[in-house]
Amino acid sequence: MPSPVEKLRNLNLRRLLHLEPVPLIDLNLPDEGDMQGLVGGRNPHLFLQGDSKESLWQHLDRHGILPALEERGFDRLDLQLSTADPEHQSLRLQCTQPMLNEYVLEMIVHRGMFRSAAPFAKALHGLSLPMLFIQWICLQNPLQPEFAPERPRLPGQSFPGLGLGAKVMDWLADLAQEHGLEAICNAPEFPHNALLYATRFHYFNPETEGILQAIKRDLSPYGLADISWGLLQGCVMEASQAKPFCWFHEEQLYPLSPRMREYVQSVSYREAVERAALRHRFHLDLDKLGRMPRLLPGEQEDPSQSGRYNQDC
Repeated sequence: MPSPVEKLRNLNLRRLLHLEPVPLIDLNLPDEGDMQGLVGGRNPHLFLQGDSKESLWQHLDRHGILPALEERGFDRLDLQLSTADPEHQSLRLQCTQPMLNEYVLEMIVHRGMFRSAAPFAKALHGLSLPMLFIQWICLQNPLQPEFAPERPRLPGQSFPGLGLGAKVMDWLADLAQEHGLEAICNAPEFPHNALLYATRFHYFNPETEGILQAIKRDLSPYGLADISWGLLQGCVMEASQAKPFCWFHEEQLYPLSPRMREYVQSVSYREAVERAALRHRFHLDLDKLGRMPRLLPGEQEDPSQSGRYNQDC
């Protein structure tokens, strides 16, 4: 039976609502060279079929990720790649000095072509869009097993985060652009992921982006943990509804190419976002939230014994 982490690692690509992967057989490619270019080259031992361990170390160092990890007490790191399956390219950083069983950084990504027939994205109809899809990403600090009052446990966390999400996203953006990809895409598992990503990402659906903007606007007095747990545990109410607001799983995009940036900056997209934000009003029931255990279904009281389904930046 798959473990909780295995279930979630393989879930996100199936959660795509408005985008779909384009099978290579559906692409009209004139020759084998273009086919090889699409999947990233001929060497299946390279990450995304293009990056060696050496080049990835250089990327991580140049973006300040390795120095920041050293500052946090991770003296020696081991980089592990799994690249045989082009749809599940995995990268893991594990600390070997001191020796830790838990990964410090883990990600599973899929590089491919995507298309959409969504009615709100007519400008992109008929296009095959090369993207880097984040199926799974985890950043955690196993050297710090306790959560601090000022940074309480977020849904899915087994250890506190590293505070390196921005650096990692900058690195992934550079990596994606080097591979000629037009966007980074993900489907955030938890509300705090979506809120943290929102500095760079936009929901593909402008209606959903407007809802997220309304959540940020109306719940801004509260901490990130209260907002995230509240949304997941039915403690966030919408003014126009007599029932708790249900959290959603949809595609967020970090646009990298001119045409993808043009899509999220277009008048039609921005106006749709504004209309949606004005239609929604939210409030958090703190009394109800205070009575709820801060556990996800299937979790035990001790997070170190729960399933590892961390997706935190």
